Amino acid sequence: LLVVNEIDMDEKERKERNRKCAEDERQRKDQKPVVEDLESLLRDVGDQFGVTLEVESAKELPSYDDVNYSLYAKEGERFLLKIHNGVDSANLPFIEAQVAAMREVTKSGYVTSVPLPLLSSSDKERDMAKNVDDGDSLPSIGFVTLSSKGGGMSSHAVRLLRWVEGTLLSSLSPESLTKNLLESYGEYCGKISLSLSSLTLPALDRLHMWDLRQFGLIEEFTGALRTDSERLIIKKVIDFFNSSTQSRATKFRSISLHNDMNTHNFLLLSSSPSPSFAVIDYGEMVNSWAPIELALVAAYTAIDQVPMEEKDRVGVNMLERVGGAVTAVVSGFLRTFPLLVEEHRALPALSLSRIAQSVTLSLYSFSLAPSNLYLLDTVDRGMALLDSVVGPNGSLSTWESFFLLPPIS
Repeated sequence: LLVVNEIDMDEKERKERNRKCAEDERQRKDQKPVVEDLESLLRDVGDQFGVTLEVESAKELPSYDDVNYSLYAKEGERFLLKIHNGVDSANLPFIEAQVAAMREVTKSGYVTSVPLPLLSSSDKERDMAKNVDDGDSLPSIGFVTLSSKGGGMSSHAVRLLRWVEGTLLSSLSPESLTKNLLESYGEYCGKISLSLSSLTLPALDRLHMWDLRQFGLIEEFTGALRTDSERLIIKKVIDFFNSSTQSRATKFRSISLHNDMNTHNFLLLSSSPSPSFAVIDYGEMVNSWAPIELALVAAYTAIDQVPMEEKDRVGVNMLERVGGAVTAVVSGFLRTFPLLVEEHRALPALSLSRIAQSVTLSLYSFSLAPSNLYLLDTVDRGMALLDSVVGPNGSLSTWESFFLLPPIS
């Protein structure tokens, strides 16, 4: 997989790449499906998958660009109905790659979402698919025609995913995220990364704004930031990213990444006798640098430790608050997915860059879809954390100390 090297790109190439990424993000917002007649939609989807979906049980869930529902079938089973945005719906190999990833994770012995095959599969095949091992080739992607947020009608891919019961880690209070739980969570994330790294999925070779390999792109979107001080902070993170990765990137391995390892996408299934987890939502997958996965786990774990309300952040030593949690997930992850030395040394910059990427692109996406408050979930906490690291009174060396970096020989 080729690494995008900013130095080797001329200004025209850079602008064209940025234009394509910005257009892709805009189209995702414009082509977000709009459900106007839920009853008819569920009847259509139910016919395709051979189940009777109960409209009164349907509950819409927060989402960036897709539309998701939690709902029950008359037969008693609970599902997640995912209606893909128009951009992904036009890229069927990418959706199929997500299905392949789910099946690989399940084959590796871990709990995750499993797609229900279409009704066109035989009863015997559908029964086998519940165990996944024999269901690899079964079609599980349907299509519905819906209007889109930007106007017009288009075809949207749909999937029915078997519901995984558990508690979202994002719903737990920072106080309940003990060292043991966080280390176990990091260890589980490493196991999922190891499972996905065995895949070869060409559909994941894509230009994607949420790929940290493309972090330099966000400079074009800093106009969405709210103040000059925020822009200065993001500029400092970009400089840190460049200085930390430019000489190391050629030594990074390239693997298939989940690319969205945050606590909104992990469920706690049980805490006794030891924590067990499940992973969901593969919609950001990409082939990219191996250390990115742990960088994301650390970034969102840190954000989760930051108080939600601004008044609760006053007078708080932010780095002192997040340090133990970050070190715990890093320690757990490295037990199951060791990094190469140069990959490991890049972690502080990659993790901080993910926070900056999340803040910047979330504000940009919000400018395109101002009614979707879910887009702002990490913005203020993320910016407060960035300020504590690279702001006027920040401590970059303290941030780096959380990542158990190998000694420089």
